[in-house]
Amino acid sequence: MSLTSLFNQAISIYNSSSVDRYGKEVLGSASTCRARVQVVSKPRLHFASEGSDAIQYVIAAIIYVKPDTTVEEGDKIAYNGTNYRVHGKSVATDGQGQTNHIRLECTKWNI
Repeated sequence: MSLTSLFNQAISIYNSSSVDRYGKEVLGSASTCRARVQVVSKPRLHFASEGSDAIQYVIAAIIYVKPDTTVEEGDKIAYNGTNYRVHGKSVATDGQGQTNHIRLECTKWNI
């Protein structure tokens, strides 16, 4: 069984396009793709700079998508009535250097 056979859920990806004059993020139109979504609750710590206080946030979903999917950190993902922000992106490669899938760590969309 290949990993792509597990991509049986539909998500909508809204790419971040710009910021309006009020500082609010403007999103592009949605593109729909197949994915694997795992709703989780994983606390993470982020250090903005050396010696600064840590900011704690919670990863609310881990989403796996096909390698040809266009998605970047900060993009909005809608799944099952819940909106998420891509907080981390990692590319998984196989033994021959080919991209197998993309793993996205997402927080809940709070804007």
